[in-house]
Amino acid sequence: MAVEDSWYTVDKVPTKRHGRGKRWRVRNAGAPTRSFRRKGDAVAHDTQVNNDLLKGLKPFDHAAGRVLFKVYARKCVKDRYSNHNSLKASESLLENHLIPIYGERRMMDIKPSTVSAGRAEIRNKQRKNGKPGQKLSAMTISRIDALFTMIMTSAVRVDKVIVENPCADAVRIPKPVKRKIKIWEHDTVDTILDGIPVRYYPIPLLSATCGHRPAESFAVALDDIDFRRRRIGINHQVQRIYGQLMLVPPKGGKTRTVPLPDVTRRALSAHVDRYGTTVIKCSCCDEAHRVLFTDQGSLLARRGWDRDIWHPAVAGAGLTPSRRTGQHQFRHVYASELIEGGASLEQVRDYMGHASITITVDVYGHLFERSHDRARKVIDTAFGGRVYPARTDEDPQGA
Repeated sequence: MAVEDSWYTVDKVPTKRHGRGKRWRVRNAGAPTRSFRRKGDAVAHDTQVNNDLLKGLKPFDHAAGRVLFKVYARKCVKDRYSNHNSLKASESLLENHLIPIYGERRMMDIKPSTVSAGRAEIRNKQRKNGKPGQKLSAMTISRIDALFTMIMTSAVRVDKVIVENPCADAVRIPKPVKRKIKIWEHDTVDTILDGIPVRYYPIPLLSATCGHRPAESFAVALDDIDFRRRRIGINHQVQRIYGQLMLVPPKGGKTRTVPLPDVTRRALSAHVDRYGTTVIKCSCCDEAHRVLFTDQGSLLARRGWDRDIWHPAVAGAGLTPSRRTGQHQFRHVYASELIEGGASLEQVRDYMGHASITITVDVYGHLFERSHDRARKVIDTAFGGRVYPARTDEDPQGA
């Protein structure tokens, strides 16, 4: 049905609703009646609904909105995440924080006021197993809210369970203040590397010189390395799935190829010559790979690595072992060296394996301030020979 004018009849006679409420009304079979203040918005909505009908899609099902939040959210999260660890983390946030608040509500009953009240409750929630009065961290609150927003957005855009996203008009949660990353000095990096046993020395070296995440460095295989062209592919990572260590795709399924520095190439070559490789079958591609780093024939576990190898090396460098002094810090060193060397944001994004350039800017944007000195030197080199003219405007030819 075409867009209706609620204020005037076809003969331009004012109706009883003239001057009250939203003027333009759209009625479509299978979709709720909606009114708009602007005719352009009404026409756009009518076009969208008709296009969905032509595609065989049902724009909106009133009965679908009666489903409970806990039922829809559990299905949505399960369908959304293919990565096992991401799924488990999201399910934990859902069960511990969102379902206790919204679980028994119907999707159609969740309004902006409901969301505002729920967000306030989450901000004031006590941390489980924490100190008395200790609330959830700003980062945890942000992740909970991001998950909830994703669920409600999916309900609107994908499954057509509700008409509008209540998160849009609700009171927003303040974004957590992000701390600037502190880059370790080369002396610290060298001291930690010196504390790593020779058998596992290339693992942190890969993070510092090629940008491997810890789980990616554990999964390096011989067929990933191109010694002749001096390149290395990052195609797998090690994850524990249902209690078993497996080779799986990298974070976000984003494989990449990065330059292989000579220092790392020599270390990997020497490691293969001395310790050989272990054939392990990949769970994602069902192929056998000759993995370089194993523990008695099994893939390395992150907890065992941190406890037995990384933490002692960090302590030997005078640092306190913690989440902020993990092997991931070597990735930050790698990124800082790329930026210092003149790499663009796009190059840093690709070499680091970030899903988007926004992540690169958020994490490393402040490091590009260092490039000001390099830019200044470039301009000084080009124009440094020029001097301030001795002449004046009144005397163009000089004294």
